[in-house]
Amino acid sequence: MFAAIAGLFYMLIAFLVNKEKLKNDLVLERMKAKELHELDMMKLRFYTNISHEIRTPLTLILGPLEKMKNNMLPSSEIKGHVEVMYRNATQLHQLINQLLDFRKLESGNIKLILTSGDLVSYISEIVSSFDKFAEEKEIELKFNSLKKRIITNFDTDKVAKIMNNLLSNAFKFTGKGGKISVNLSLVFDDLVENDPLENSEENRLIEITVKDNGIGISEVESGENIYTLFSGWRRCNTDWNWHWPCFDQGTCQITQR
Repeated sequence: MFAAIAGLFYMLIAFLVNKEKLKNDLVLERMKAKELHELDMMKLRFYTNISHEIRTPLTLILGPLEKMKNNMLPSSEIKGHVEVMYRNATQLHQLINQLLDFRKLESGNIKLILTSGDLVSYISEIVSSFDKFAEEKEIELKFNSLKKRIITNFDTDKVAKIMNNLLSNAFKFTGKGGKISVNLSLVFDDLVENDPLENSEENRLIEITVKDNGIGISEVESGENIYTLFSGWRRCNTDWNWHWPCFDQGTCQITQR
């Protein structure tokens, strides 16, 4: 009799444990399915945003080409239109590279390729490539650096992608008559800046900032979303109602390393 009761009790405990296990497994499966769905939606938004971004430079290339094909451009204006087409073709090339890099990022094949060079000169050239665009939009563009040369190791491709997209977004949200400045400076690591014994060249960092006087984000939105700017994808809650991926995959690649 005792053995029968013990057997029933054991079966009851085993049933309850198995039931709880199945319940937990079901919860985990639902969580995994939700995460996969969110990831799929993020990918969809990314590809949708990129598609919209591609359409803009493509339109600005096809417009002048159509005029040239139909002999609607005077010879004095051809050079200016060729420059516009070249700039937009370069932007289109960058966007396509972002798509390719996104696939590499997913598979973990993105690596930093460091080369030694003058970072001041390199950033200056990138900023200068936007001079014509700034002139067309009547925006004041400046590059400031207290150092004339900074020889260091950096990934030229990643730096170019980050700077191009930061500047592109600055131009996107800065109106006619606005100002955009790129500032490069040497700063000390916060962990050692108060220790004079540690303030050596090895502890100095290079800080690059892109500032504009465009629409920006409100203080409330800044407080809520400042930490999500580089986390993936977000909506810019402005009257313009733009949808855009994080400042750039290049930036995400660096922050996710």
